[in-house]
Amino acid sequence: GFDKHNYLATLKRRTSLLQPATAKRLEGVLVQLEESLKPENEKKTQEKIAKLIEKASQGDAAAKAEMIKMRVISVDNFVIATTNPITFFDTVPLANNEVPFIENTSRQEIVVSYLGQDGRARKTQPIRYQGQGQVELHTISTEEFEYVIRDIYSGEVKTAQLANVDLARDVELQLNKLMWPFIKSAIGAFVTTGPRALRTFFPHSIVNTKNLPTTNLLVAPGNTNTSLWRKECMDVVLEYAAAWGNSLDNAFGGGVGQMKPTAVYIPSSEVMGYLQQVQLTSFGNSVVEEIFDTGFVLNYGGARWVFIADATLDPDEGLAYVKFNKPIGTFFTKPGLDQTFEDESIGMRKQNKGSVSMNKVIGFGLPINWRLNVAAVRYHNAR
Repeated sequence: GFDKHNYLATLKRRTSLLQPATAKRLEGVLVQLEESLKPENEKKTQEKIAKLIEKASQGDAAAKAEMIKMRVISVDNFVIATTNPITFFDTVPLANNEVPFIENTSRQEIVVSYLGQDGRARKTQPIRYQGQGQVELHTISTEEFEYVIRDIYSGEVKTAQLANVDLARDVELQLNKLMWPFIKSAIGAFVTTGPRALRTFFPHSIVNTKNLPTTNLLVAPGNTNTSLWRKECMDVVLEYAAAWGNSLDNAFGGGVGQMKPTAVYIPSSEVMGYLQQVQLTSFGNSVVEEIFDTGFVLNYGGARWVFIADATLDPDEGLAYVKFNKPIGTFFTKPGLDQTFEDESIGMRKQNKGSVSMNKVIGFGLPINWRLNVAAVRYHNAR
């Protein structure tokens, strides 16, 4: 069956990969969910939900509204805590009447990429310093999920709540499909000539640009058609981050701060590259012992590394995606306008079933000068 305790523990570990404000909000919600699953509280929670379901099925408007609110909140937080590409973004929940904007604080004109209503990438007009560019919102919809209303022996209603997980997974998959192309489009040679609004960065005149990277597509030395993630891959990431200097504020302004890698997303079939670099007779130093214990090198070059196995990435591309301690864009949601559609009609209830689906309002924008805050590492040749 579904292990709720392990699921929540996994989500709590993942929150450390998110931007600080988002992680803090999620951690509070997940702690509350864990509390509700303690033996002394779980029965009370189930009884409360059972009463709400019963009242809602009898047409109680207040009960229906509370059920919808619970569902929206839990799904929204599950999605933000589990979706891999969201970790590259700052997450901003909007009020129902708020309009999403990205403010330009880079001291140069910039453009912002965003998802249009047709699902294609769009760009704003050039935005001046301290100006704002509006980001379009649009709606994604889940499939319809059926669930059992109650168990005729135990009376439990947890299956109705597990529909939340189905909804969250469906939204997660859709966001993966939408967001990864945006992240991948940020990889490549930086634009440093031509119209200023289209340049990736425009450093202060005191900066010697010979020190600065020219691309965020990093190629590890010694690549073959079958090579995997290894020390040389970590080296090129650390060199990229260090090349911007002790503080990117000196180069570009805007409070960017010192760059550090925080997570690496690798195709799941190729994530265990370190295992090929040690043998059973290789004991003798702390790094080898760390690989034997965890499968990875977790502390190296002044950074704490986290490796995420992502089954949606193509191993034939030979690319791993590095999240640094700064976002590449902003992900906007409007939880107050998320809708759930439930069917507990007489016909469904006779079958002891209900069904639920959801519409979710989203939008995201990527300022062109935030491309610096992501990198891809080629760890083997494209196949």
